[in-house]
Amino acid sequence: MIQWTLMRPDISELPIRSRARLGRERILALIREAAITEFGLHGFKGASTQEIAERAGLTKPQLQHYIKGKDELYKELLFAVLRGWSEAFAFDASSADPRRVLSHYIHKKLAYALDNPGLSRIFTNELLGGGPNLQRSWNHTTLVAMKANRGFTYIQSGFEPARHVEQVKALERLLAGEVLMHLEFLRTKDGAFNCSGLQLILFTSEARLNEIMQVYRDHGVTINNPHVFILEDGKQGPLNPAVIEMKRRFDPQGLLNPGKMRSWTALPAD
Repeated sequence: MIQWTLMRPDISELPIRSRARLGRERILALIREAAITEFGLHGFKGASTQEIAERAGLTKPQLQHYIKGKDELYKELLFAVLRGWSEAFAFDASSADPRRVLSHYIHKKLAYALDNPGLSRIFTNELLGGGPNLQRSWNHTTLVAMKANRGFTYIQSGFEPARHVEQVKALERLLAGEVLMHLEFLRTKDGAFNCSGLQLILFTSEARLNEIMQVYRDHGVTINNPHVFILEDGKQGPLNPAVIEMKRRFDPQGLLNPGKMRSWTALPAD
């Protein structure tokens, strides 16, 4: 926990708004640490906002001034773990040694767990309980919708960073009511703002599904068709050579998803 009493700056000369902001940030940090402890000890169901408030040195009404509720606080901690993993587990794709990459990954995962024991415990307990509070993440939202309505299927799409808003609006006008525009906004590896889609489609026929995917392609949107077995068929063309090279380096004998690529042949076993 941050030792505010030992390292607190002199804020007496700061404007009132700046002092208020620092005070709010301090309280939120205390709430976060209290929540990590409480959820780590008792899980989501066993934790109480009363205990979180007391650990943070607040009354329950004061706590409710800063958070919407237990659900939102818990989910924020879960996704803090995912963000932390995304940042900590990046690896050098240029490394030619899969053993080194895997070893590096394992070491960083253990280091993250040791540096963040409370968050790691919360996430592990969530998974052991079946992950019910992770079911509204991006891809799981699609799965939940398909479970609720068996008439839904989906496609995977990639938009162009320079005109993704234009593409989304045009496709919504053409396919509104038939295709639900389910998007996640992100930054590309080059830092450009963009979106990807897992569009939900009310299935009528295979022919119509193919027509919809072609409408997307005609608007410059890349489609990865999840309804075919061969990877090249899903991408409507040859694979990126970098993808084939990565497969050759990390899975030279084709143990993962055998038979799904035409552009690559596994090496014989030694």
